[in-house]
Amino acid sequence: MPTNTSPPATATPAPPTRTNTPRPSATATNTPTRVPTATPTPTATPTPTVAPAMNIIIAQGAGGQDFVQWRDLFGEILLTYKSISNRFLASVGGGRGRGTHVVMGDVNNDGYPDVVETFGVITEPALFPNVVIIFNFGSFTAFPIGEGNSVRYNYGELRTAVGDFISSGENLLAVAQGYGSQLGIVRLFQYTGAPPPNAWRIVGQFQPLDDRPTLNNANGGVTLTAGDVDGDGLDELLVGQTNSSTSLTQFSVLDIDATGNNPIRHNFVGFPAGFRGQGGVEMAVADLNGDGVNEIVVASGGNAGTADTGNVIGVIRPVVLNGSVVSFIRPDGISVLKVVGDSHNSSGGLSIAAGELDGNPDNGQEIVFGSGKEAPASFYKTIRLEYDPSGGVNGKVTSFRFLAGGPRNIDFVMEAFGFPGAVHVAATR
Repeated sequence: MPTNTSPPATATPAPPTRTNTPRPSATATNTPTRVPTATPTPTATPTPTVAPAMNIIIAQGAGGQDFVQWRDLFGEILLTYKSISNRFLASVGGGRGRGTHVVMGDVNNDGYPDVVETFGVITEPALFPNVVIIFNFGSFTAFPIGEGNSVRYNYGELRTAVGDFISSGENLLAVAQGYGSQLGIVRLFQYTGAPPPNAWRIVGQFQPLDDRPTLNNANGGVTLTAGDVDGDGLDELLVGQTNSSTSLTQFSVLDIDATGNNPIRHNFVGFPAGFRGQGGVEMAVADLNGDGVNEIVVASGGNAGTADTGNVIGVIRPVVLNGSVVSFIRPDGISVLKVVGDSHNSSGGLSIAAGELDGNPDNGQEIVFGSGKEAPASFYKTIRLEYDPSGGVNGKVTSFRFLAGGPRNIDFVMEAFGFPGAVHVAATR
């Protein structure tokens, strides 16, 4: 079993505001925010007028820059902005080529969804590579740089998830180290409401994967998502491997204790043999049929250079006994589904998120996925999976339909940014 790393006694991540953010110097502690609009003082009232209508967030992935769009169910663009101000690009490790990861969740516990933005591996030396940005709500540095222990991280790629993990009654922001990390360390942050530099407090820290999946995860980074998969009213943190020569699409469902430092891990493999490709796995938690019970939906990290099938998603059903996950099963029927033609997405990798995307909350949630790196044209696409938990021996995925472009047309895609490459996605739950 892995040894957990204890959080520092004092945690002082330093988010700036629009009024107190200097241009960073070698001794600065603040980190930058983005344009185009000034940051108002946070209140319980949502400030962007388009926020109630947004359903899907898309962001440029690897090979792109740091542009983000909010879109409605029909693909109409509601807002486009650049995540990092140009004058701060050098301080955080550049924006061109890195790509932007996006997650939606209520991180400040005001009852409204926030958009959390992090970035890919730095493309130039940086003072503040490990920056987390909350749209219209400031930013902070999640990990120190340097050498000497597994908490220090120099590459700038971070993944995030939002959930009520530790029975605190408040959502926390989980932040994980990416490519080049020793252990993929996860930190849990709580918004305190205090002014910077004390607005974010570290409440937990741990190695997310067991020792064996960590050793198999040669590139070091992990993927994250969150949701209640055991029906106990708390969110679990799901952590997956990233692409590497040894990865096997292994993932863990983590029940995190009240201290935030000691997770219980429930392990499984995202895809059966023949679909594992380069071994990375992206994940989403969704109630697919509206019965109040969540399933896990997985997406391939890519199949380039392998004989395995790429551009696939799969459904996994947690088996829960006495309020705890005891095993996982793949439903009968279409448990692994090819959703995009290879000519549209040559890497075979997909990003994925779940949300209410067809305007009917009674029938469960839908899935949105985005193109991988080296796609000839960036895209995203939405799909509904018909899942019957009482069908067959293990439940059954009986059908599927895309929400646009024909119910079975794997060659129809929603244009994203008009450039080649990856798209990362998030959705209103």
